[in-house]
Amino acid sequence: MKPAGRDMTNEYQQWLSDIENWRNEVAIWRRNVESAKQSLKGLDEALGEFTGELGAYAHSLERHRIGIAVHGHALAELERCGGDDCLSRVTELHQKFADRHAGQRAAHARIKTLHDEIINHWSVLLRALRQAPGVSSYAQTRS
Repeated sequence: MKPAGRDMTNEYQQWLSDIENWRNEVAIWRRNVESAKQSLKGLDEALGEFTGELGAYAHSLERHRIGIAVHGHALAELERCGGDDCLSRVTELHQKFADRHAGQRAAHARIKTLHDEIINHWSVLLRALRQAPGVSSYAQTRS
């Protein structure tokens, strides 16, 4: 066989090898997608739980808001009262609210980070999936 013929034969063998590898990869990808589809129920449940947790968090914010409003009334009372005993009680109560509010601020930051991460990943996934219908057009060949 001439050198050019050997080169073409080698290239032909490489093509067959490539195609076999690609077919294997596609089979793996299909199994992965089927597995992901099976996981959708778990994703739905996890998102439902997260939604419930956000509802509970919203309720705790409302309780915190009401507590702060009550404290506002105590501060107004302090201005009317003016005595050291009154100042001592309101100062102690104020510190409790300050500590609680700092905890609420930290909790809110953690929840915001988690929410943003979930929504950002979801957006990336949706963008990728919206491109998937064109996958078969990537390799349109003429035989």
